[in-house]
Amino acid sequence: MAATCFLRPVQTPSGVVAKFEVVLQGFADDQELEIGFFEVDEGESLIGANRIQTIATLTGKVASLSGPGNRPPPQTLVIDKPPAASSGKFRVAFVFPGKPPRADTEVVFDLPMDAADKFEGDTWELQIILNAPGNVGVVRSPVVTVTRVRRALATRPGPATYPWHSGNEFIFYRDGADASGPNAFADIERAIDAAEHFIFIVDWSFHPYFRFSHSSAADPNSTVGAKLVNKCTDAKGDPLPNMLVAIHAWDHTNIAVPDPQNDNAAKHIANIAKFIKKKGRPSNLLWRISSISGIGFSHHQKFVLLDAPGPNGRKVLKLFFGGLDLTKGRLDNASHPILESDPGGSGHSALITNGKETFDDWYNNELFADLTQTFDSIKKARPNLARQPWHDIYAQVTGPVAWDALREFVGRWSVNPSDLGFSSDGDNSDSHMTQVREKFLDLFNALKPGTKDRLFVQQWEPTPGPWSAQLYRSMKKKHWGTKVAVKTPARQGDRDEFVWPLAADFERSIHDAQVQAIRQAERHIYIESQYFIGSFAMWGRPEPKDGPSHLVPRAITDRILEKIDAKEPFHAYIVVPMFPEGDPGSPVNAAQRQFQWNTMLAMLREIKKKASDPFDFLSFYFLANWHDLPAIPLANKDRAANTDAAKRYQVYVHSKFMIVDDRYGLLGSANLNQRSMAGNRDSEIAVGFWPTTDKQQAACLTQLRNFRKHIWTEHMGTLPPSADDPENPTCVKAVRKLAADNYKNFREAKRPAGSSALCAWPIDLADPAKPVPKGVSGAKEDDDFIPDRPFGLSGNLLDRWRWHGPGSHSQAPLGDVTKPGQDIAE
Repeated sequence: MAATCFLRPVQTPSGVVAKFEVVLQGFADDQELEIGFFEVDEGESLIGANRIQTIATLTGKVASLSGPGNRPPPQTLVIDKPPAASSGKFRVAFVFPGKPPRADTEVVFDLPMDAADKFEGDTWELQIILNAPGNVGVVRSPVVTVTRVRRALATRPGPATYPWHSGNEFIFYRDGADASGPNAFADIERAIDAAEHFIFIVDWSFHPYFRFSHSSAADPNSTVGAKLVNKCTDAKGDPLPNMLVAIHAWDHTNIAVPDPQNDNAAKHIANIAKFIKKKGRPSNLLWRISSISGIGFSHHQKFVLLDAPGPNGRKVLKLFFGGLDLTKGRLDNASHPILESDPGGSGHSALITNGKETFDDWYNNELFADLTQTFDSIKKARPNLARQPWHDIYAQVTGPVAWDALREFVGRWSVNPSDLGFSSDGDNSDSHMTQVREKFLDLFNALKPGTKDRLFVQQWEPTPGPWSAQLYRSMKKKHWGTKVAVKTPARQGDRDEFVWPLAADFERSIHDAQVQAIRQAERHIYIESQYFIGSFAMWGRPEPKDGPSHLVPRAITDRILEKIDAKEPFHAYIVVPMFPEGDPGSPVNAAQRQFQWNTMLAMLREIKKKASDPFDFLSFYFLANWHDLPAIPLANKDRAANTDAAKRYQVYVHSKFMIVDDRYGLLGSANLNQRSMAGNRDSEIAVGFWPTTDKQQAACLTQLRNFRKHIWTEHMGTLPPSADDPENPTCVKAVRKLAADNYKNFREAKRPAGSSALCAWPIDLADPAKPVPKGVSGAKEDDDFIPDRPFGLSGNLLDRWRWHGPGSHSQAPLGDVTKPGQDIAE
């Protein structure tokens, strides 16, 4: 084979910007090599000309190592004389693989920072060139890009299964239907209309009667079920041979969270098919629900993947992903209506009937948690019942990373859940697995009509998108893979698919990616998460051994402490719901709130050791919507009646989203709690993304920053000063003041001027057992953080509604539900 070399990213350790393994192939043993490390300026800077800047030079001899099977053995370089250790601020590491007697060799070099590099900003393009005497000649590696904030996780070996890819294009969405920006559900509907070969859907909950828009007719014809049946069939109702739809959702039947539309979706799809004059659910529309081991744990991934028109008559893969499911209650906008009379509220209450059953989109999992109720019975019981608004973040990506989402779908579909002994229903037979697997292979092999060119743009082909991206997940080995050997074409030779690459029997690359990005944050972190529970070792009191050990809160705290020591401005903004979905007084919900409270207080107390005001560096917020009422009678012992009277409710933050320095984003299905982060509990999926090259960096930073500001405008009504620099103290103080005023108005049901939903968590570090700040009208020592609680109660029930700091002796005994990580919610 021809001699080649390339640089493969491996896990980045502390103290360096990036680390690469130098991979050599096809050299003779004892071949003498001179290897040069270069930084390549490709003409994008103001100096105008290309140049290659030498970083360092090494010499050594090639040595082959033992390799697997019949593949060419890996090779290393035994260096004659390693260079002196680097001491600069921006450093890059290279490792030559090997084991004794040829020990691993790692070298660290300073990245150049001369006048020409000022124009490159945070990006360097690196290349190695080998000068090999004899008939080998000069061998050059491909150019790799390094950014100051290096994001890629190591793969094989390492904590990530999927590698990172450049050339991806992103569109970002706030909420399900954004009137002032891209519309997530409208774009999914258009993408389904354009798909010609396959549509794969993964959801925590999938409702066939879900509608993409409230402006469409309220009948079964406008539902996602009808849309998918029509995509699979011709005018006579017969299956189209080239189209395959497969839907994989979580089986809700094994826990006390009834979701009959999801769990009986096959029946509902068949009923919809009959309503629209088709023969029933077609054979090329597959559906399955499956469960996962562990008390209350779930398959929690959510994405839509399909084919889309590409360049020159070819096809590409398009991936929609984030926090949204195609299910009830998710279709919301920036106004977040809570009443039918609010703008946009009436669309949620429109009834859909198939002649036998009635469905709507008016959703509140606390006040009518029984999803089997019809809208009519709900409205008769609660004429003014508040809707639960739904805030979420979503994205669309076209590019190489979508192929790994394809692998993820096929890998999960290829495991028969019945073989694992867990509850399941639907299309689980070998023939159904074969249908999906054959469609997977067809995407590699199908040819463009009349040519010998592949119909689908392959993952290894160059694509124009400006973003690098990597697919991360939380996944147990036994829930992913296939018993059937699968090979697909790759850039060089064939690729073995669905082979578990990690030593552990689970993967937690979502956690590892978040921690790595946080540790490299320079200026600010912005997080939205449905839960924020973790790093129990910081709480200051003994916790169960299976507590929330994930390191995200610890990593944020440590990074803030480092920035305080360096006297550099920094701020972390964290937005979470006021309380987890469902009854806030239930034992499970109360335990979740307690653990979240412990996490927040532990972080702030650590920061307070070095900062007089820890809120200068870390702040917590929730979202709410409310109406201006002069008087609120709260003499009722019923939570729903109090909510009706007060006309206020939280905006439920369902996002799973992080931005670091406006340079890196991570979005997916995983919450910041143990069940999402651990890897061996809930199955999750996420994508991390960052600029690919310096030429594209400005556009990426602008896109991500503008999206953050778009979200902030929704939450605050207007942008704070210095919004481009969230770490600026002026910005921090403006956001804190606005949110504190909003919390006070929310407590008093006084509508703020303009449209603003962001409220500050009422954290009092001086007395965490009494978090309500003084000066709030009507606030008493025993007031709850959550307004509209059942009034006049005492004892353990009241305690379960209270927020307690660590060590508080009024904590009610909550039994086994206090075990962290057992939080049961979507």
